[in-house]
Amino acid sequence: MRHQILIAFLVLITSISYGQNTLNTYYEAIQANEPNSEFPFGQMNTNAPEETRQFEFMVGVSHCTDSILNPDGTYRVFPSIWRAKYFLNGYGIQDNNFNAVNPTTNLRVYNSQTKAWNVIYLQSANGYFSGEWEGKLNEGNEIVLTAEVRGNTSKLLFYNISDEGYSWHSETIKPDGTSFVGWIKHCVKQKEL
Repeated sequence: MRHQILIAFLVLITSISYGQNTLNTYYEAIQANEPNSEFPFGQMNTNAPEETRQFEFMVGVSHCTDSILNPDGTYRVFPSIWRAKYFLNGYGIQDNNFNAVNPTTNLRVYNSQTKAWNVIYLQSANGYFSGEWEGKLNEGNEIVLTAEVRGNTSKLLFYNISDEGYSWHSETIKPDGTSFVGWIKHCVKQKEL
């Protein structure tokens, strides 16, 4: 409660010190690249690393076909929607994967210091899970992200990237070198809202 009173007091002092018009201008500036009526998926901040454009192919709405590996080796196939927008005032990209089986979200930010993408993944429908992947765009115009997950290497690959859509898959590589692809997505970009 004391914390909330302090925050309210600071906002009041700030608005008195700067004036309401200046404060409104400030608030607009720090949210200028967030989704709005003119740009429903936001915009990349002009000060963001140029590499942020590497995931621009996701921004908007894509209709996807998902295939998730069953224990018997077959795949369960179902439709999904992958919706992505700029966030953090245009410094990163957040996507939401909407489906009836496993809705998820990812936060994608390019780290200029490491020259790599950091991607934080969250799910909760099939039990809570989160992880952080790191990776880069390779010479084949594919984005490869990896992480250590439960003693295995998780490799995520974006490929077939074009103005029309893209594909993605999640591969698990075991310590003995064997691997399997557990989740595949083929996505077509929606042209109009």
